[in-house]
This record gives sequence, structure tokens and C-alpha cells, in this order.
Amino acid sequence: MSDQSRQERPLRVVAFHMFPLAYRITAEWIERHGHRLALLVTTPGPSTRRNLVYQELIAQLPARQDVLITTRMQRLADHVRAAEPDLIVAFTFPYRIPAAVREIPRLGAVNLHPTPLPRYRGPNPWRIIFDGSPTVGATLHWMDDDFDTGRILSLHEHPVPMDAEPDVVYDVWAGTMAAAMEEGIARALAGEPGRAQDPAQASYGARFEEHDRWLDWSLPSDILKRRVTAFAMLRQHTLAMVDDTVSTVLQLQRVDVGSDRAVAGTVLDRTGDELTIAAADGAVRVTIARADNDGHA
Repeated sequence: MSDQSRQERPLRVVAFHMFPLAYRITAEWIERHGHRLALLVTTPGPSTRRNLVYQELIAQLPARQDVLITTRMQRLADHVRAAEPDLIVAFTFPYRIPAAVREIPRLGAVNLHPTPLPRYRGPNPWRIIFDGSPTVGATLHWMDDDFDTGRILSLHEHPVPMDAEPDVVYDVWAGTMAAAMEEGIARALAGEPGRAQDPAQASYGARFEEHDRWLDWSLPSDILKRRVTAFAMLRQHTLAMVDDTVSTVLQLQRVDVGSDRAVAGTVLDRTGDELTIAAADGAVRVTIARADNDGHA
């Protein structure tokens, strides 16, 4: 069978997803090319960090879609083999997929990681926003024995819009994910080996810790904005001290009020729960809710 006929033939795809956005991007690619989602594998994740977002994914599925909800990777092979896949596509799946499973599809197994690899490997791609990277990106790569280390088939990046709200960032980011999937899977189906990642360029997106939630007013206003946005994308809020009181920051915008001489953290203006606060390089306008000592609004 030629490479061209192999690409034109409708494929049976087994997809591994936890987040609804990942499923939608894959489902759109499948529909666009006339393929079939033979099996969707999803999970609530490991017992130490359960995530119920998979339930939102399931709610989007067509009534006749075959789906497997599991936390037991050692039992995957029989289910995947029964689906007779041509290709495995993983995207936002928190477990390593065993080699015995990756070897089942005749065309191989690929993963889409929502960062420009080898930067920000690991479980927390939102760190690219938190850290103030000028771009977001996505990489489609062959799967191997470790997370996010396989040979790259496609990588797309896009500048992060200035002062962008979470939904705007997600729209831009989703565009890089869809583009990487479209280009990368085409290369996979053509049998391309991809290019090796450079370990010297690698970084790791570690999970957020409690201290990451706390805003430091002495930071530049653009970094403060990015940190609020990163947590909002996870449906969480950052915390800050405002007039010696723990507060939950619901929204934050950079403003120009000529506050260069004010000490960072100084409240410059207040209207109810909306405050203007001095930062390292100017000021930010925030909407807050008072929090208790545990950081809950």
C-alpha cells in the first residue's frame, strides 16, 4: 500500500483524553478527514490528584461513542486491541501509555503536548503562561517510554496577546494545538520519523504549589497579569495581601496611573471591591473578595 493510499483510507482512531478541549480538537480532526473514533479512553486521574473534568468530556460525546473510563493502565491492551486501531492519539492524558498498547496500532501512537517541546515538558503546561513566556505553542510527537520526549513531528507557536483574558489565550493556544495536530499527524501517516528533541533545551512544567497562588506586588504588572490568567484558566484564583488582609484576586488589569513613586502594594484607589494597587512598574486594577485564613473567599 502506498503512503498516499494509506493516508486517504479512513482510519480507526483510539484517543486518550481527559480535558474537553483536547477531545474537541481531536474529534474535529477526525471528522474533517472522514476517520472514525473507534474508542475514547479517559480517566479521573491518579488517586492522589483526582480531576472530575473528564465528566465534562463524557457529556459532550455522541450517544453511540464507545468510551473506556479507567485508571488501570495494565488492563488497557485488551480493550485497545479490540478496537482494532490504525492510530493512537493522546492529548491531556495523565498516565504513561504502556509500550504494549503503543505497539497495537499499525501506524503507531502520537501525543500532542500543549507547549513548544522540549520546553515545559510535564503535567503543567499552564506554567508557560504563569512564567510570562512571550509565546504559547503545541507539539505533536511520537510517543516513547517517557512523558513528552518523543521525536517531534510538528511544532507551532503563537505570541501571547498583551493583557489577554483566559478565553482569548485559550483561543490562540487552541489554534496552535489544532495546527500541530493537522500537520503532525499528516507526517506520521506518511511514515516520517520526526526530529529528535534537544535535551539541552528542555524544561519542566511542574505542578503549581500553594505558594504559587500568592501574588507579589513587587513584580512587574505584566507578570502579575499572567499569573492571575494562568490560575483562571484552571478555574482557580490567586491570593494577595491587601491592606494586611488576605484577599482573593478575581480579576486583574494593568493600568497607567502614574504610580512610579508609590511603594509596591500600596492601595492607590478603592471603589468597593475594585482597587488600584501599585506594582513594580506602574499599577494594576484588581477585583477582590476577602478570604479567610485558609485562602478561601
